Amino acid sequence: MPLVVAAKEFDFERLMGNQSQLVLEAQLLYRNSRGEVYVASIDNENHHYTVADYLSLPEGAPFQLIKNKLIYMPSPFVLHQMILGNLHLLIGSYVKQHKLGFVGIAPLDVHFDEANVFQPDLLFISNDRMDILQKWVYGAPDLVVEILSKGTAKIDRSDKMEVCGQHGVREYWLIDPKKQRIEVYENEKNKLHLSQKIEKTGLVTSAAVPGFSFELTTLFE
Repeated sequence: MPLVVAAKEFDFERLMGNQSQLVLEAQLLYRNSRGEVYVASIDNENHHYTVADYLSLPEGAPFQLIKNKLIYMPSPFVLHQMILGNLHLLIGSYVKQHKLGFVGIAPLDVHFDEANVFQPDLLFISNDRMDILQKWVYGAPDLVVEILSKGTAKIDRSDKMEVCGQHGVREYWLIDPKKQRIEVYENEKNKLHLSQKIEKTGLVTSAAVPGFSFELTTLFE
């Protein structure tokens, strides 16, 4: 079976119900905005996927390409989106006011190389690196932010952090909604090292966004 095939000849309505997507073992059943159903065969055990494979998925399919594997990333919960919205308002308004660059939020593809295409929850690209902002982002943002969940925390702390460090992401934040905690990592010799760890309350400062700081409690209001 090709990576993606149209599923018109199959009747998945009963199986999918009102869901727009359903993962069964190594297959994704996906219904796009036009109501067309696709089957994406994802076999991470026996196949190393590339950007070409990733781009062949239906638009909006909930996968990221991480170290040649297609990793399923389900829709986030409301708390995740509330935190992301608060952070976007804080950092977005600051960057716009001071004309520092571009702030983007997921879903937005960041192409690191042929093995890795991520969709960070939030990213910042400074003015002097705006050349990487094209149809998608081609290269390392100055800042990458990931909001942890039960399903993504392990890979956010391991493979994604490693790739971001190797490709020169200057600063990497991990936000834990449950513990109301932020960890700030800074890049040194293409490896990310913890520079701040703040829980519940405290002032968070950024080296990647010049002059930007905020009180942690504002993320969870």
